[in-house]
Amino acid sequence: MTATGAFATIILERLLDIVTVLGLLASFVFIFGKDRGRVNPTGFALVTWAGVTAAIVATTALVVLFVLAGDPERLGRMMARLEQVLPSKLAGLIAKIAEKFARGLGVIRRPARLLISLAWSLPLWLCIAVGIWSMARAFQLAIPFTGAFLMIALLTLGVAVPTPGAVGGFHEAFRVGATMFYGAPDDAAVAAAIVLHLFSIGPSLLLGLFFAAQEGLNFGGMQRLANQAEQGHTV
Repeated sequence: MTATGAFATIILERLLDIVTVLGLLASFVFIFGKDRGRVNPTGFALVTWAGVTAAIVATTALVVLFVLAGDPERLGRMMARLEQVLPSKLAGLIAKIAEKFARGLGVIRRPARLLISLAWSLPLWLCIAVGIWSMARAFQLAIPFTGAFLMIALLTLGVAVPTPGAVGGFHEAFRVGATMFYGAPDDAAVAAAIVLHLFSIGPSLLLGLFFAAQEGLNFGGMQRLANQAEQGHTV
């Protein structure tokens, strides 16, 4: 599989994650968390508006990707027309990348597989909700399990802030959700956010380093692999 095609599957996976997160948020807004609207009507209205906006954007993106996946060759030919305004080599490169990207979206044209992927996404995010709820319980924050659905949506926005390791954005999103909607003390909310972040990235980081070491990879080895890949593309 080409790197471009793999990148296309990552984008599709992120969209499926967004759909699942929005589904959980919708269940909170319309079913489980109606009482939060009375606690903080302004914040609740803002969360609802953001959820609706994100749903429109995600749906539009899925439709666009569905169309692109329908005829990868046609997309390549369309991109090739850029040679009218760009150098022919650059236009050809863009056309090849666009075609490979569309091929990587092939699964979106298979509804059964797409639904299976979406179905697997739900238990994954429910496990994340269990982690958030457990941390809230550990710090004695009055956040119910269904309240974790709101926290997930806020944390998703928080980690979108471009900081190293999501430091700052993650913690502020948790603090805002816990204090605005559940009246948590500020210091307890910040402490819970720090520990939750540590437990979220710690296992993945340690396992990644462990498996990399098993393969004999260190930073120098990763650099050599990157150089080999770059040389392979230039040959």
